Amino acid sequence: MCIIRNIITFIILSLFSTLRAEVPDLKIQLNSIADTKKQIEYCLALDTRKDGIVDSNYLKEYLRPLLQHKNKGLQVAYYLLLADAASIIFDQVNPVTDAYFNQAMGIAEQSGVQEYRLLPLIRRGYYYFTYREISAALPYFLSASNLVQEANLDQVAMAARHLQWMANFYGYIGNSTKALEYYKKAVNYAPKDTRQTIDILNAIGVYYYRDSIYDKAHHYYKEGLKVAERTKDTVWMGILQGNIGNILLAKGDTSQAIVLSEMNVKTSLKYEDFSDAMRTLLGLAEIAVAQKRWNQAKAYLAQAEVYFEPKPFFLMYKTAAYELKAKIAQAEGNKTEAIYYLNQFITYNDSTQQQKDSERLQQATWNWEAERFNLAITEAENKRKQDRFRDLSISIVLILTLLSITLLIHRSRQRIRIKTIKLEKDQLALLLEKELLDNQLIQAKTEMEDFLLRIKENEKIIQDLGRKLANAQVNHQNDHVDEIQESLNQMLDSHMMTDERWYRFKSLFDTTHPGFFEEITVRYPNISENNLRLLTLSKLNLNNQSIAHLLGISLDGVKKAKQRLRKKISQTAADH
Repeated sequence: MCIIRNIITFIILSLFSTLRAEVPDLKIQLNSIADTKKQIEYCLALDTRKDGIVDSNYLKEYLRPLLQHKNKGLQVAYYLLLADAASIIFDQVNPVTDAYFNQAMGIAEQSGVQEYRLLPLIRRGYYYFTYREISAALPYFLSASNLVQEANLDQVAMAARHLQWMANFYGYIGNSTKALEYYKKAVNYAPKDTRQTIDILNAIGVYYYRDSIYDKAHHYYKEGLKVAERTKDTVWMGILQGNIGNILLAKGDTSQAIVLSEMNVKTSLKYEDFSDAMRTLLGLAEIAVAQKRWNQAKAYLAQAEVYFEPKPFFLMYKTAAYELKAKIAQAEGNKTEAIYYLNQFITYNDSTQQQKDSERLQQATWNWEAERFNLAITEAENKRKQDRFRDLSISIVLILTLLSITLLIHRSRQRIRIKTIKLEKDQLALLLEKELLDNQLIQAKTEMEDFLLRIKENEKIIQDLGRKLANAQVNHQNDHVDEIQESLNQMLDSHMMTDERWYRFKSLFDTTHPGFFEEITVRYPNISENNLRLLTLSKLNLNNQSIAHLLGISLDGVKKAKQRLRKKISQTAADH
């Protein structure tokens, strides 16, 4: 009987040991790690799920040794892990996650360790960024940016990951300089020969490629490709080869660019990275159009269009596709399709431009908020210093009167310094505003030049269709007359300046010719909108025929309208 009881006891203990072995004892694991930073990294990398599900009660119990540990960084990690778990459970910004982040920040502040303060700032900012609460994320990333200058990044847990999050955020709000700065910092702390290293190197290359700094972009793509080859990461090998192909294309080496791009398409499709495949196929279509390989270009476009989605992100790619289709149709002599695709291109291009304008406005708003927050930080920091000096002066005022006087003088200098800083920032804001206005004027002039170029191109097409129509009528080619007449009518309708187009054009014209409309309305207060259109188009040195097509009236109508306008202007001048 005693033997049976001992066997049962052994089996129960064995089963208990097996169950315990499934989850490593956190306290034992931490005691086996001597370095405090590595202890924090070990905890932040823990899987917070139990059987694939986030269980907050289980997690609190499992992580309890962190609260009892002498390492304050582990206590910070405890609340950071609970915050991560809560965000997964709610899958949105929520008060529970916010409360955990507040507790983590409180412990980090109490510790006085800058490297600990950095963790909740970045992770809370990225939590808001994940759910696209950009305005809420901004203060935390800005505070982290200031703290990065003071902290020892060698002592920051998972430094590469946290710096990469900062870079992702700054890139999203349009601050490429900051994004590059943090990606370059991150690559120095990323684990060697890992996907994370490749990802960061590729991101740096992408930013340089966007700025047309191809040599630097090529350098970082090559470095990433070396890591991918060493680790036999075929996905990244394909992506980076495609990116290098884009650089070769930009430099004019189309043959090598085609080879690398087609390899990238195969790799992207194999690993279901359809967006990258779509972008690369459009690039190949552009090369084929430039080389007048129309059938191949159409094949690339057809394959790329399969991966278009009805999302704002794809607008620019649809615009590029319709522009290429218009070129192909025109080259193949298919005027009807060319006009259709050109109209589609104009429609999508307008939408793309509106989207870009909206993004620029949003980014400007975020940058303004960042500037305002930085100013608030500066003022708060100065106020904190003033309060500290004030408290110190009160505590020793009865002992050291002279020291109190010195502190008062110091405060006065601080006020002057704050005013000086504020004045300098105001001056900088004025300079930035002037630069923005100058850039807007340059863009408006470019758009005006594009508008005039499109008018000339459309006029050429209209004249060509007119001649063809006349020839067909003379030669009694009745089967072609209707077709040509329909194409001509479609072209005239698409070319004509509607009220909507007029008001968009009027805004653009007012930017490139400031004061013109104001001067006209002051001199001729009763001028009609039609006469104002006539004056504006005449100001651009357009001939009567072009004006007639734009206004949708006859050539004689334009001449008579000009005569009546000159008569009214002369009469107004005589009255004055």
